[in-house]
Amino acid sequence: MRIGGQAFLLERGALFLISASGARPVIRQTALSKLNLEPGRPLMSGKGAVEYLCHLAKTDPDIRAFWRSATTEK
Repeated sequence: MRIGGQAFLLERGALFLISASGARPVIRQTALSKLNLEPGRPLMSGKGAVEYLCHLAKTDPDIRAFWRSATTEK
């Protein structure tokens, strides 16, 4: 898979954190397990998904660190 000209292997994780706030996109690949999805249940969408992702951005140390660094890089 390619994102912004960078190659990624899905075996290394299928969750991509992307910030396009700077001159170049900042991309971090991590495990999809961070989302605590249950097998066989549909993915979240809409307002509930946004609220959950905002919650993760505040509570998960890796995701929180990504957003802090991505929003301060210019």
